[in-house]
Amino acid sequence: MKKNKRKPEEEFKQHLGAFIIISVFLFLLNMFTSPSTWWFKFPVLGWSVGIAFHYLDVYGFPGMGKQTRYTDIQDQSEQPTKISGRLPMNTDLEEEDALILQKEVDKKWRDEDLV
Repeated sequence: MKKNKRKPEEEFKQHLGAFIIISVFLFLLNMFTSPSTWWFKFPVLGWSVGIAFHYLDVYGFPGMGKQTRYTDIQDQSEQPTKISGRLPMNTDLEEEDALILQKEVDKKWRDEDLV
C-alpha cells in the first residue's frame, strides 16, 4: 500500500485549519455553557504553543528563512535513470551466465544512482 506523502507546508496549513475550527468551537461552547468563566483560553493557549513550534519547524524564524526546505531538497534530487532492455536471443552463453546477465539487464536502476 502506497503512503500518501504531503509536503510539510500542506501539513502545517491543515494543522492550523483544525486549530482555528476547534478554537472557535471551544469559544462558542464556553459562551453557551459558562459565560462567566473563560476556560477555553487554556486549551487554546496550549495548542497555540504547538502551532508555533510547527510553524518554526516548517518555515523557520520569520525574516531568517529556512535553510533547507522540503521543496528545495525535492527539486535538487534527481530521479534515478530507468534502464530497460533484453539480452539477445542468440547468445552462446551458458544458462547460468545468461541468467546472471539477464538479472543485470532487468534491474530497474543503475547501481551508481543508489546512495
